[in-house]
Amino acid sequence: MRINRLSGAVAGGALALLASFGAAEAAAINGSAGFGGAWDNLPGPGTTSIVSQLSFFDLDQSLNAYTPGTGVGSFAAITTATAQDFDITVTPFLILLNEFDFTVLSVGTVTRNALSCGIANNCTDSLTFEMEGIVTSPGFEPTMFFGSFTASGSCSNDVSDGVLDCDSNITATWSATLAANGQPIPEPVTLVLLGGGLLGLGLLRRRG
Repeated sequence: MRINRLSGAVAGGALALLASFGAAEAAAINGSAGFGGAWDNLPGPGTTSIVSQLSFFDLDQSLNAYTPGTGVGSFAAITTATAQDFDITVTPFLILLNEFDFTVLSVGTVTRNALSCGIANNCTDSLTFEMEGIVTSPGFEPTMFFGSFTASGSCSNDVSDGVLDCDSNITATWSATLAANGQPIPEPVTLVLLGGGLLGLGLLRRRG
């Protein structure tokens, strides 16, 4: 999936969805849910980083990414979720798509833990970041959400070559927790934020 097409689709789709709300009164979205899954593509043998240096996230879109039992509040009835590929250097982007659309507008500081090896030559690395944006769904007011994303990689290292890298058994997982705060965003503000891809609220400091 090309990120530039996705960004355009996010903005266009969000604006169309907002237009459908009209002047009708609707409840704000309030609650939280957890998601997780696998990856479509990972680096091959010889890599010195599995997930810790990623900017583009090639997630497995064929899997149901929803974590059963984690949805509360407005998200209690969620049963499915589809992961979306995204690039944290290009906002806005969709992190997940189901009956609720989570449009990420700002990414906080990205923490990257480089590859390290321990007992039995098992190696791990990881990446985490916080995010915020707008969650929308028909019948609800556009609402601010906050969340965190974690990616974890693991592999085996052949110490005989004296190189700290991944030689086999390269795997990775990801998880995300998203929470809406129940505070609706006035529609004119939402249109500006989604249309321009800018948060403008100063809640997170974006770092490239």
